[in-house]
Amino acid sequence: MTAVAAAISAVDAAIAPGAAVAAGSAVASGVDAVGPSVTSDSAAGAAPLHDLSELVVGDLVFLIAPPGDRKTIEIVIERDASLVLKAPRAVTVERAARFVAAKRGWVYRKLAEKDALTGPP
Repeated sequence: MTAVAAAISAVDAAIAPGAAVAAGSAVASGVDAVGPSVTSDSAAGAAPLHDLSELVVGDLVFLIAPPGDRKTIEIVIERDASLVLKAPRAVTVERAARFVAAKRGWVYRKLAEKDALTGPP
């Protein structure tokens, strides 16, 4: 097993059961799982996501796409391996960060697959 295949297997094992992942695609969308310690998006003072130009979650940096008539949050991995987060206008920074954290394994797996196909720079 190659190092990339081993990394992909490790990430697959770490992904939460029932995570919404589009098979064979570089786009993940859906509803994030909310734990008991997470506050509601309607909480007073919640910062709107679209006030930012980018969102950093751990070591991942997402460009924030302009809001549209979306109803779901979506992660797009571009050909150059840049990450784009598309979200409805009402999504808060906290909700977007929870969604990205839930999809983190998927993002790493897709980036590893992309690296395996194109090779290192």
